[in-house]
Amino acid sequence: MSIEILGDVKFKGGERSTVGFMVSRGTSRKVVPAAEIMVKVLGSSFRPVIFHALTDMNGVATVSLQLPSFTTGRAAFLVRAISEGEEVKLRRSIAHS
Repeated sequence: MSIEILGDVKFKGGERSTVGFMVSRGTSRKVVPAAEIMVKVLGSSFRPVIFHALTDMNGVATVSLQLPSFTTGRAAFLVRAISEGEEVKLRRSIAHS
């Protein structure tokens, strides 16, 4: 199983953005409907923020994110998709505000 971010998205603290994720399986990239998506925003200077979604019939989930504003430390978001006992993770860094 794999998860990918749709589009060329850059993440910056303090911004609000809508991000699409696609979950697929195998080399033929068969879409995975009803996969549970959890997006966790972590940082050294703010409390974690968590968002949830489910993929649609096309294996796509859309999550509206409000990224915390920060000027020091590091931040990243972790995306986890779960379907039928299988789990996949993705990590991206977030730039300072």
